[in-house]
Formats: sequence, structure tokens, C-alpha cells
Amino acid sequence: MRRILHVDDEPNILKVFSATLEDEPDLQITSVNSPGEAVTALRTERFDLIVSDVRFNGGPSGLEFLKKLRESGDWTPACVFTGMEQASFDLELKALGNFNCLTYLRKPLCGGKLRERIIDLLHVVSPKTRETVTGIEDAASRVQSAIAKGEAALEENGIAL
Repeated sequence: MRRILHVDDEPNILKVFSATLEDEPDLQITSVNSPGEAVTALRTERFDLIVSDVRFNGGPSGLEFLKKLRESGDWTPACVFTGMEQASFDLELKALGNFNCLTYLRKPLCGGKLRERIIDLLHVVSPKTRETVTGIEDAASRVQSAIAKGEAALEENGIAL
């Protein structure tokens, strides 16, 4: 079962998004109204993809939410779904820094086109792909640790690098 966490404060957007994907086999959508609700859901559930609005009435923006998520160590793949113009979006994204947002989907995006984009994203973030990336990250961490231990051993023996 592939799982999507959809974060938007507009009830109609949540409904259209879910309705567009409801017939997709092996797909479950969890819809929440705010970044705070999303954080709560992420504490107890695992998702394959987060789709977040950029602008919320009150509270952090969707981009701030995703940045804080990354800073907390949560690297669930994410994209944003926004009505912002590309230039405005790029400026806000640049101001917050790179935090591995896969892409952005431009509102209005409905029906077949929305389904196609979401399914494409799910293929990119498939468990097999994520396992490969996690394996590479784990291997890199082990190599860094081995290098640090080797450097420490050399220094203990009076060998300077």
C-alpha cells in the first residue's frame, strides 16, 4: 500500500485531490488541514509522499513546514501543490534554502493530469528506490566512520595527516 499525506487548508482542494486518486489501486490518501496536523500524523504513520500546499491561513508556510521537517531528520519525499506564480515560488524557495522538495505542482491541476503527476512521483519515490538511497547513505556513513577511526589511530601513533 502506497501512502500519501496531503496537507492543505482548503477543504475543496483536499476533496478534489482525494477524489481524483480514489480509484487508484494500492493507494491511501491521508488528508490534513495544517502543517501541525501533518506533524502529528508523521509521528505515528509512515508515508511514501507528502503533498503540501504552500500558503496556509496562519501558521508556517508549506515550505517552512517542509524545511522544519528536514531539520528534524524526517526525509519523507515531498512536493508542493500551489497556485503561486513560478517566480514567487522560486524566490520563497531560495530564501528558505534547499530542503529536497521533489517538485511543485501548479494549481489548478485536476483530473487525469493530477493523477498522472502523482503516480509519476510515487514511482520516483518507490520503496525500492528509497531502499537503494538508504543503503547508499548507510554505506557512506560507515565509510566516514572508518576514516575518522583511521585518522584517530594515526594521530594516537604520532602520525600527522
